[in-house]
Amino acid sequence: MIKTRRTIHMHPELGWQEFATSKLIQAELKKAKIEYKLIKDIGILATINGAKPGKVVLLRADMDALPLEELVNVPYKSKIHGKMHACGHDCHTANLLGVGLILNELKKQFSGTVKLMFQPSEETGVGGALPMVEAGILKNPQVDAAFGLHTGGGMLGTTTFQFGSSSGCPDDFKVELFGSGGHGAGPHKTTDLISVGAQFIANCQMIVTRRLNPQLPALITFGEFKAGNAHNIIAPYCLLSGTCRSNNEKVRKELYDMFEDLLKTTCATNKCQYKFEYGWSYPPVVNNQQTTLLVKNTLTQLLGKKNVIEATRPSLGGEDFAYVAKEVPATFYYVGIAKKGQPVYCSQAHNPNFYVDDEKWFPIASTSLAEIAINFLEEQKK
Repeated sequence: MIKTRRTIHMHPELGWQEFATSKLIQAELKKAKIEYKLIKDIGILATINGAKPGKVVLLRADMDALPLEELVNVPYKSKIHGKMHACGHDCHTANLLGVGLILNELKKQFSGTVKLMFQPSEETGVGGALPMVEAGILKNPQVDAAFGLHTGGGMLGTTTFQFGSSSGCPDDFKVELFGSGGHGAGPHKTTDLISVGAQFIANCQMIVTRRLNPQLPALITFGEFKAGNAHNIIAPYCLLSGTCRSNNEKVRKELYDMFEDLLKTTCATNKCQYKFEYGWSYPPVVNNQQTTLLVKNTLTQLLGKKNVIEATRPSLGGEDFAYVAKEVPATFYYVGIAKKGQPVYCSQAHNPNFYVDDEKWFPIASTSLAEIAINFLEEQKK
C-alpha cells in the first residue's frame, strides 16, 4: 500500500484525468486475480465474491489530486508542477487496494460480495460518484450497504464518526462585474468595481451572521477576487468566485436566494452590470443509523473507546460519497493523521503543506474498513 500510495503521490492527476492512477490499480487487481470492470473509462468497480452467496457491501475511494504546488519535502514529492495530492486521495486509493487484497485472501471465510469502487473526480463539479452510480455500480448484484473513509485532522490513532448528516453541500459561484473604468484621479466619472466588489463581499457576511438562523450551519467563502492591472487605473471588470455551503437543503436554497438578491441590489445601487453563475453541487452525506452503529462498534473493538470520537456537528466540507449514501444505507468516517507537535495546517486538506504519515495511517485505515465489511456481511447472516 505504501509503495502504491507513493507512486500515485509522485504522479498526481486532476479530476477525469486519472488514467495512470487507474492503470496502476488495474494492474494490481489483475496480479491478485480480482475481477473488475471500467466505468466511464477511468473509474473501476472490482468484485470479490465470498464462499457463499449473501449480502453485498460496497467500499469506496477517490483518486484525484488538486491544482496546488507541493511544499512538503518528502522523497516521494509530486513530480508534476502545480499538482499535488493535498486531500489524501492517494492514500484512500492505495488503502482501498490494500483492503481488497486483504479481503481477497479471506474470501473463503465469509459469505456475500464485496464491491470496490475506485472513483475519479471527487474534487470537481458534480463529481465522479454520480456518473458511476448512474452507470449501475450499485446493482447486479444490488448493494445492501456502503462505507467510505477519509483522512482527517484528528490525531494519529484516532477515528471520528457521526450519526446523520456529516458533510456540507459545496456549491460554487462566479460573479463578473462590468462598468466604466477610467483614471484613478477621477472616480466620480467611473464605476469603481473594486469598491463594489469589496462592498458586496462585506455585505455577504451579513447574510450568514444576521439573516440566516444562527443555529444552522451556513457559509459564504470568497476564494478569488481579480480586478485591474495598474495602480492608477480604475478597472472596468471584476471577477469574484467562491463557495456557498450548508448541510440543510432549506438553508441552502435561502442562501442562494439571499446571495442573488444582494448582488442585484448592490449592482443597481452602484450602476454596474453583472453576470452570475451558480453551481449546485452534491448534497450532504447522511449517515445511516444502523450502518453507523456498526462502524462505531467495529472501531471501538479495534482501537478502544478513547480513540473513537463521535462528532456532534457536521463538517461543511463537500463529499460526493453523498450520491452513494442517497441510494443505499451508508456511513462515511474519518481516520486521524495529525502528529503531536506538527503545525495544524499540515493535517488540513487543500493546503500545499498537507502531509500524511502513511506508514502509521494505513494499518488503522485498512484494518478498520476490511473489518467493517466483514462485520456487515456476517451480521446479515444472523
